[in-house]
This record gives sequence, structure tokens and C-alpha cells, in this order.
Amino acid sequence: MVESDYAVISPVWAWNARKELELPGKVRIKHFPESEKPKFKDWNEYLSGRQITDLSRTAFWFRYDLQDEPLKRNELKSKAMELVRNAVLAYQVARPVGTGDTGSFVILCEKKQDSLVLDSIDNYRRLETTRWGRMIVPEPIDFSAFSAVAAGVQEAFAKRVVRLQNPLYLLELGEEADNPHIRVLLWVAGLDALLMAGNRETFERRLFNFLRRQTFVFPAMVCLPQPKYTLGDVVCDLYELRSEIAHGREIRKAFLEEVGFEDVDGNLIDGYERSYQRRQILEEAALFLLCLALRTVFTNNLTDVVADAGRWRQHLERSGP
Repeated sequence: MVESDYAVISPVWAWNARKELELPGKVRIKHFPESEKPKFKDWNEYLSGRQITDLSRTAFWFRYDLQDEPLKRNELKSKAMELVRNAVLAYQVARPVGTGDTGSFVILCEKKQDSLVLDSIDNYRRLETTRWGRMIVPEPIDFSAFSAVAAGVQEAFAKRVVRLQNPLYLLELGEEADNPHIRVLLWVAGLDALLMAGNRETFERRLFNFLRRQTFVFPAMVCLPQPKYTLGDVVCDLYELRSEIAHGREIRKAFLEEVGFEDVDGNLIDGYERSYQRRQILEEAALFLLCLALRTVFTNNLTDVVADAGRWRQHLERSGP
């Protein structure tokens, strides 16, 4: 049987680099000029008008090209779609900016002449970041770090490293959730699973060993000052808040205190109100700490170490990544 050319594509939301990128695993971030974009309006049986508009406006896409027999969603096509979906998740680890309001898509197309013709669409819930995540959208992208994360995520799934897969799934589920307390619960559970902790003392010790107590939780930005919060400032409260949520206890007043969101000089950061509560800071911290921990694993090539419970436990009980 003659093989056909296919492409699996997915929108790269908030890609501001104006540059194409080759990622490990043959997934690319590719610019689609207007002449090469699929005719999304012809997909109105599968997409809403808002989705068609948003996708039509998207210039950069994840893309994986393959050749296969013209059959529906066989193993090869499904594997290609999984590779692109993993790349989408890696992007959130490297840069937790969420996705567009219309959701997240992995789309299988058949290439015919100069156009991409829809074969099938996997439609996922939109991923919602935190306020700081929205504010980092204009920031420059670290291409080498993103490539390392993308390689690490693909390796974690290929080798079925459950200790990494589960935190990645929990990261995604937290970004899909609407309730801030559920988000905290999921993201801290992801950290707990990665650290093999099980109690607060072990959680704190291993996280401090791995990422260092004085490390800033939130990444620095070019146009805004550095938020003042270090691991030492948030980790104990973060675990306690997670425990109160998980065990159905009333949230303590200390977590409801209006404290704002301050820089290292104690000034309120633009874009935040003085009424911002401690629990809201902790929600943001949970997301960025989980992403930081996963990035540290992948950029330091620790996937095989994490896969071995004994080696990983020893690593976490030593100081430094």
C-alpha cells in the first residue's frame, strides 16, 4: 500500500520568540505563514467559531512529520500524537504560561499538495496558569533549557518513569482545575510524589537539599522586579496548606491574610493588589516550585537517577542538585 504524508500539529500559545526550534524527538516548533496554514474554517464540524478564530491567528505550531499508510489512527499515528502532546506538556514545565482560552489541541493532518487536510483532533481542556505565569508571557525564552526539558519529558514517558510521569500529569491536572485549593493540592502532590516524601519533615528537607533553601520561587523578569519569596519562605506553609485542604480542615486565618505580592525591597509589584492573600501566593508558589523541580531533573539529566528509587533517595538526601 502506498504511504501518505502526515503532520501532527498543536498550537504553541504565547510563543514570542519569532523563531523556529528543532526539539529532541523530531518535534519542531514551526512558523506557519498564512499560505501554509490549514483551512480551519473547513473544520467547523469539529471546532467552534471561537476556536477556529484563535487557531487561525496562531503563527507558531508544534509539528511532527511522518509517513504512514492511509489508515485511521493506527499505532504509528497515535505515537506521533503522543510525542506532540508530550512536547506541549514540556512547554508548560519550561514555561508555565497556560494555553489559549479555547483549549489545547493535538491535530492529525494528511498533507495533500500544499495544504494540511484534517484527519482527527484530540481536544483537551485549556490550561490556566497563575497571575505570575501570565506576566512572564513577554519574557525571553531559554531555548537550551526548553530543549533539555523536552528531551527529558519524552524520555520519562518512553521509559515509563512513573515517579516523573505522575508529577507531569498532576501539573497538567492542576492547570486544568478551576478551584485554587484543588490546584494547590494537585501541584504539591506532584512535588510530594517526586520527592518520595510522605511527611512534612522529609518534604522540606529533600526540597531544600535539591533546590536550596535560598532559591527564589519565581523566575526573575526583565521588566518587573524579583519577587521576594524563597523556598525557605513558602515550603512549610505550602505543605501545611495542602494538608488542611486534603484533610478537610478549615483554612487558617494566617493563609487568608492580605499581604500583597512584594519584591525583594518589600514593594508591591505592579499587577497585584495589596488584598492579595497568603494562600494565593502559595498557589502560585506550588506551580512554580513543581515546574522548577521538574526542570532541574531534566536539565541535569537525572531521569535515570529518578527511575532508581534507591539512587534518587540518596541524591535527595545530599545537598544541591
